[in-house]
Amino acid sequence: MTTKTAVVPVSATGANDDNVVFGETDVEVERLKLQHEVIRSHMRDLIVAPINLSKSGLRILDQATADGTWLLDVRQSTKAEHEYVGTDIADSYFPKHPPSNVSFHHQSMTEPWPVDWNGTFDLVHSRFALAGAGMKPLDGVVKGLVGLLKPGGYIQLVEVDPEDPEGNGPAMQRFGIAFRDMLKVVSGGKGMNLKAECPFLLQQAGCLDVKQRLLALSMGAQAEKDVIKNLSVKSMQITAQGLADFFEQVLPISLTKEQLRALPGDLANELPVHGGVFRISVVYGRRP
Repeated sequence: MTTKTAVVPVSATGANDDNVVFGETDVEVERLKLQHEVIRSHMRDLIVAPINLSKSGLRILDQATADGTWLLDVRQSTKAEHEYVGTDIADSYFPKHPPSNVSFHHQSMTEPWPVDWNGTFDLVHSRFALAGAGMKPLDGVVKGLVGLLKPGGYIQLVEVDPEDPEGNGPAMQRFGIAFRDMLKVVSGGKGMNLKAECPFLLQQAGCLDVKQRLLALSMGAQAEKDVIKNLSVKSMQITAQGLADFFEQVLPISLTKEQLRALPGDLANELPVHGGVFRISVVYGRRP
């Protein structure tokens, strides 16, 4: 049983940080799991940074972890024993009975991290989270994440490429417009292109060996596997519904309310026939 996607367009603090576009509901948990499966089918390796998981004793942080799906998948990918830490501001997502070497903690990326965590992680991972910084400067957020790393540790940032790929149909193009407008709203009108910003932010935070990998996620009819064809369509539908709900509560944007309300159905019709592409950026760097 699922519930309607709830929306909180500004933070609970009133400071326009920690923006939550999709609220803490069963629908959001489903969306995140579907999204994860689609990404995993294209990335294959969830960790692109050159981390040796076969050697036990690593400390791995997944910030904005939600229900810990990424963290638990990484844990299952290796027989070596590591310590896994997940943080989020949505405590209701956390698993009730995590494995003994996995822990979850309430923590905002825009707030100071526990002092005793600084310099203790071999890998810090963050996916589709930096937009939640809102009005808070992104350089400060990324500097805080880099500060959690041991010398020689890696940070990996996975974010959406907001630019429309060539060949997408009209429904996917409208989805791109709504997504870019959402980034403008949560950033106080500035907008964000995290594909372009993340490499610079890591370099600015002192990281070395900064590298970027761009991935095109094939959706619907363009996906290679039948299971991903179906999962990707459902994932995009739920995300589009969340965006439509979000914009019911904010100022008018580039699309009409009618276009937004029709978007989930338009994607359900377009993607199984024509498919589409959704692009992401994976950037990693090493702390000296």
